[in-house]
Amino acid sequence: MKPIAALTEYGITGGVLLVNLFIFATLLNLQIAHADITFPQAITLWQRWAQRFAELAAPFAGNKLLEPVLSTLIATLSVILIFCTGLLLELTAPLFFTLFEILAFKRWLARKDYAWVGELMQVHEALIENDYRRFVNDPPLVWWLPQRWLAQRARYTRLQSFIFSYLFFNARGTSLEQLQEQIRLWRTSRAVSTSMIILGIALTGYAQDGGNLAEHVLIVLGIPVALFAISALTTLTIYSRLCMTLCSLLYLSSRNETSKPAT
Repeated sequence: MKPIAALTEYGITGGVLLVNLFIFATLLNLQIAHADITFPQAITLWQRWAQRFAELAAPFAGNKLLEPVLSTLIATLSVILIFCTGLLLELTAPLFFTLFEILAFKRWLARKDYAWVGELMQVHEALIENDYRRFVNDPPLVWWLPQRWLAQRARYTRLQSFIFSYLFFNARGTSLEQLQEQIRLWRTSRAVSTSMIILGIALTGYAQDGGNLAEHVLIVLGIPVALFAISALTTLTIYSRLCMTLCSLLYLSSRNETSKPAT
């Protein structure tokens, strides 16, 4: 991934999570589980926060030496915070979505009319063929065993890495750009969806800790379930689109490889 693309991706996902946390902090201070919330109340709260920040920065105001240093420091720390948050989301996202991705990936590889995938794996038997066979043939019902789940997840990672490496090595021009764009879109959507799930978990945890559950079923159950369902559906849809792109490019690349004359 190009450095600018990576920074943009982490900036978007980190910014979305921080916005979600800002919303949660607003709801928390407005006592979401105890009172009705209106937009004017939120505006008043934000003005109070801005006033407190201004009071904290007041000792530095007018100081020609410290004021620009403080402004630069705050801006630098804010940028670092956003990008580090995006990176943490990227590392955390697989915990929520790997199962859905494995099921979609397995369904794609196991299609009966995709016999050419098995042929490609046989060509590279020494590297990946055994993982491919076991990944496709291992039924999901046995994945609840920790050892089987970890083994299946490792096979998925190796297969995905092999396919990406194969396509990056063989794809050219617009095909390579299309693949990179699909991967960036998948990674970004997965990280953004993770931030939405974190917001749902935070809302549920706070409401259960200090709210009236009977009167706030929507907050405790409805919103978190809706956020998870929307996040999972969005990520799965984009990942399925990525699988279709992988299928097309992998087929064309494998046909091109087999059509080359032997040297």
